[in-house]
Amino acid sequence: MIEEIKKDESYFLVQTLLKEVEEMKNQLKELKKNLYRCESPELDQLYSSLAKAQSEYKSAKKNKRNPFYKSDYADYEAIVKSTRPALSKYGLSVIQRPKITSKGYILRTRLCHSSGQFIESESILNPPKTDVQSLGSYTTYIKRYDYSSMIGAITGDEDDDAETVMKEAREEKPVVRTAISKEQLKVLTSLLENEPELLHSLMKGYEIDKLSDLPKEYYNKCILRIKEIKEKK
Repeated sequence: MIEEIKKDESYFLVQTLLKEVEEMKNQLKELKKNLYRCESPELDQLYSSLAKAQSEYKSAKKNKRNPFYKSDYADYEAIVKSTRPALSKYGLSVIQRPKITSKGYILRTRLCHSSGQFIESESILNPPKTDVQSLGSYTTYIKRYDYSSMIGAITGDEDDDAETVMKEAREEKPVVRTAISKEQLKVLTSLLENEPELLHSLMKGYEIDKLSDLPKEYYNKCILRIKEIKEKK
């Protein structure tokens, strides 16, 4: 009789342990699933506050000039100053921080609400060099775009820092384009060393993801313009 009771108790304990293990597995799956979320489960309060804040943004003044395309733009500081008061008024804040992941260097931008709700985005940081100075300058440049996109900031007149060249590229775009050679790439890379903003403006203007994709027909023009800018510094 005692042996049967012991067997029943053992069976009960084993079943209980198995159930707990299964529950732990489910919890682990849920934790892995939510390890990185780009937004909170609920967003109603954040959306409501953001809509109110956007109606009170001031237009950021274009206080900087893009030397490559000879156009004006509002820098990061100007955009933050024109939007932060309204964001704070409605319990909103923005956190931006660089991280090292399996993808390489990334910038995470998070729009936070006092309720705990949030929206987050990632941008891969791909500066011409990975030293601290280049990474810092390039990160500041990307922060401006991600911050503006996340909160819907306005900069007054249309931001045309590269529109002239983009229009030229669209109008003259041949059916087949030949990219610059390896030697030409080396020359451009050397000229653009420690010039992250110039590099980013060039890539944006020609709608390319990397410098090696630059169409060969624009190579000489780029070289002349880069040298002209650097000589004026």
